[in-house]
Amino acid sequence: AMARATDAPSTGPKAEPELPSQEAIEEGDVTLAVGAARRGFRRDVAALVTALGGARLLVPLARSVADVPVGVDQQVGDELSLSPHLLCDDERIGYLPVFTRPELLERATARTGWGTGDGALEYAALPGPVVLELALEIVDDENVEGLLFNAFDETELILQRHEIGSIAQGRPLPLVGYVGEIPFG
Repeated sequence: AMARATDAPSTGPKAEPELPSQEAIEEGDVTLAVGAARRGFRRDVAALVTALGGARLLVPLARSVADVPVGVDQQVGDELSLSPHLLCDDERIGYLPVFTRPELLERATARTGWGTGDGALEYAALPGPVVLELALEIVDDENVEGLLFNAFDETELILQRHEIGSIAQGRPLPLVGYVGEIPFG
């Protein structure tokens, strides 16, 4: 899928989002599966559940992870604690942002001015199931309301806590908030 250079709204009927290719899934790129899940249907969420199992998701860090060299794969254990950035809406409700591609993270960073500590932004590339576990720890339905995939992109998707839990257990469910936005006619 080619990214459009402009943010101009497209006119005309919406095309069905394409399904991810086998190569994209094998590379851990779940962008198309995230975009398709916006439709909210159980079959699209089932594809997302499958894709997240092999996904590498990028989590922007507010603070560096101590004793972990940048750019080196680490085993994630209980002792690894992350300080991810949160994105807040106008009502100061937080969302845990994660990204499926580096360029989507870079675009969001350009808009938010994120950094890590006092320096340039660092991020953790984590397996999809680990990100779902992290989200279940952080998303509390009070201060942090959801897991936000690909902020500021057309594939942006918000999962609420019960949806994260269901997907983490491999049980796809319709995403009611998105099904409710289906235009009629």
